[in-house]
Amino acid sequence: MRSFGDWSVQCLLDGFCSAMAHARDDSGSRFRIARHAEETYWEISFTPAVPASDPVQPFTFAVDDAVFTFSAFEDVAPYGNANDFFLLGTKAQGLMDALMPGQSVSITFTDETGTPTEATFSLNGLTSALMWIDGQQRRVGSERVAELPPVRLSPAFDLQNEPVLNLTTVRLTTVHNDRSGCSIRIDEESYDRVWPVALGQYETLFVVPCEDFAYNFVSALYLATDQGIAPAVLPSSDAAAGELGNTVYSPQWDEVSGELRSFYKGGNGNCGSAGRWTWNGEAFDLVELRARETCDDSTDEWPVVAGDSN
Repeated sequence: MRSFGDWSVQCLLDGFCSAMAHARDDSGSRFRIARHAEETYWEISFTPAVPASDPVQPFTFAVDDAVFTFSAFEDVAPYGNANDFFLLGTKAQGLMDALMPGQSVSITFTDETGTPTEATFSLNGLTSALMWIDGQQRRVGSERVAELPPVRLSPAFDLQNEPVLNLTTVRLTTVHNDRSGCSIRIDEESYDRVWPVALGQYETLFVVPCEDFAYNFVSALYLATDQGIAPAVLPSSDAAAGELGNTVYSPQWDEVSGELRSFYKGGNGNCGSAGRWTWNGEAFDLVELRARETCDDSTDEWPVVAGDSN
């Protein structure tokens, strides 16, 4: 994991590398440029903090004084996730050429209420970040090309703006809804809360809502590979620490560190447990599990009960 100016870079074990920046307003919007180790083309994507109301509404990218409008499925479309918009075709190439010498990029899109919304990203460090990826993938001096759709991701919508029910969606729905113990089933309303995490070129972690409580929410984890979909179990040596089978409390994915994190909130959050895991290419490894049983006003650091630092 490396940082270059306002951009962070991560390379997975399979060689897939991505450079990402967060919006200046800390809204949660993300702008990413990535490339698979065996591919020539870069993938440019934008993830707004709130879903755009209509995937066919235009996106405008202003790089300093240069303006690029993406307004059709041939120019921009969501792939894999309904809120991950990938830029395509010759316009994507034109934007890529403008990003390198640019200072900032402002993206205007339509939010879920139909209101024009803007997210601005600094381009400070982008060139260095992509050059570092070139070095990692042994592509130093390679051409900056970006026109093709993302590799191994299916469109989230068809040309009639209807959600695409692909094979992965069907399998995930079947596996989850057949589980015992999860009161929340995958349907048209809850599927918007399912979020995928790309672990490698062929592996995706799906985080699916399972239960909602007053102070905690529980999610079920599933691992999708080219062999199918199965529950993803997080190793833990403490059965009372919040990990039960493939369910986890309040999960978060840290894109900078590449860690999956959990937090079981006891009391007012001053007791409970917190875990961290990393993906080793085949399974999850426990990095650290901390727990505190006594719910008081102590500010002492929670003790490590399992993991490498225990």
